[in-house]
Amino acid sequence: MNYYGNINEKTLELNIMSEILNICRRHDPRAFILGTTLQQEKRLGYDSRILSRLLPSWKTAMFQFKKAKYKTYDGGYTFIINNNRYNDQHLILYSAAGGRKRVAFYVLPAFLTLNEFGTASPNHLRYTFFADVSDISPYRINHQQHTITVYPTSRIGVVRSEEETRIKLLTIEQLEIAVKEKEIAIPIKELLENIGSMKIQEWGIKCKKPRILFLILPTFQY
Repeated sequence: MNYYGNINEKTLELNIMSEILNICRRHDPRAFILGTTLQQEKRLGYDSRILSRLLPSWKTAMFQFKKAKYKTYDGGYTFIINNNRYNDQHLILYSAAGGRKRVAFYVLPAFLTLNEFGTASPNHLRYTFFADVSDISPYRINHQQHTITVYPTSRIGVVRSEEETRIKLLTIEQLEIAVKEKEIAIPIKELLENIGSMKIQEWGIKCKKPRILFLILPTFQY
């Protein structure tokens, strides 16, 4: 049966994170996905009660899913970033990661319709690309929406607004190597320190409940 309707973000999250988790458990059998929101607290800025109950030595990486809005004439899939209510989604991700690489990622699946998604099953990660948040300057993004156009063949992402910036996208194979070599994620303790930092206030972040999926790696040591 063919399904020609547009796919929704929740379907992308459920299926793709399941595939990511299976891969991560090859290298960390106790890995799990945590779905939560970051709660704004009066004195600490952004914090998460759920995250703060986990061992501070455990490591975490953040995944922000995006859904393709349209396909370009030259075969690219275009996504919108920093498009939450206060246009501060990117600033939150960058701040929480402390600007470090291999901590926060945009997950960019190259699908538009359920038909495309169903045809690719169960290998959705073959058509999914990851943009490292640290590769996109928060000063460039500021409080504005931007687009990322993903070109699957060249594995290049083009960030557009008033200017155009090209970034290299990661594949799941590259992400798996980072997990295997323990080059991904940061200790939860450090994450909580980052999201409680003054930088959040400097950038005027207002969003109180951003939806972020966390990959938790319990056996990684601080």
